[in-house]
Amino acid sequence: MGLIVLEGMQFHAFHGVHTEERLMGGKYQVDVYLDYPFEGNADRLERTANYEQVYQIVASCMQEPVQLIEHLAELILGDLQAAFLEAKVKVRVSKFQPPVGGVVARAYVEVG
Repeated sequence: MGLIVLEGMQFHAFHGVHTEERLMGGKYQVDVYLDYPFEGNADRLERTANYEQVYQIVASCMQEPVQLIEHLAELILGDLQAAFLEAKVKVRVSKFQPPVGGVVARAYVEVG
């Protein structure tokens, strides 16, 4: 097994509970960790996790507004698990400057 990581995928998206978040959007970051069997991949892309495919799955999920980043992380996790059956997947979704009534750099959730 080996770890394939895509860190720092950034998106402007329209997730959130508050109307302003849904209208103006905000900055999000997604990090994906795939514990994947490297053995026997024979230097062939179809025998490993294609970074471009991982990114496209995440980007697709980010386009559909949801209220909670917890739910968003679960959606991304499910789609990645369906695409990469041999991998153990972990997903972190960060929301920058969440509206909490004070200064917070980011809030994140992690699933998987």
